[in-house]
Amino acid sequence: YQIANQMYALVKDSSELYPAAQINIALNYERMDRLPEALATLEKLSKRKENRYDALITKGDLLRMRNQYEQAVAVYSQVIGLVPKLEEEHWPLLFSRGASYERMNR
Repeated sequence: YQIANQMYALVKDSSELYPAAQINIALNYERMDRLPEALATLEKLSKRKENRYDALITKGDLLRMRNQYEQAVAVYSQVIGLVPKLEEEHWPLLFSRGASYERMNR
C-alpha cells in the first residue's frame, strides 16, 4: 500500500485524476491501520473548491466500518446538508446514515 501511495502522490493536484488518487491514498492508509491519516486526507480533499461529496462519503464509510457510528452520522449529515437537492441517486448515503443510526439503537 505504501508503494501504491507513492505512485498516487505523483498525480498533480491540477489533474482530473487527483481526487480519485487522493481517495485511494486514504483507503490505503486505512488498510495500513492508519485511520487518522486516511481521515485527514479525505478532509483535506473535501475542502477543495469543487464539492467533494465522495471524499466525505468515504470518510463516513471508514468511520462506520470502524464502529465509530456517531462520527459517521455527523459526516453523512454534513454531506446531506451540502447536497442541493436529495435525489434517488443519493440512496446509498441515506442508507449508510440510517445503518449507522441503527447500530447506535436509534
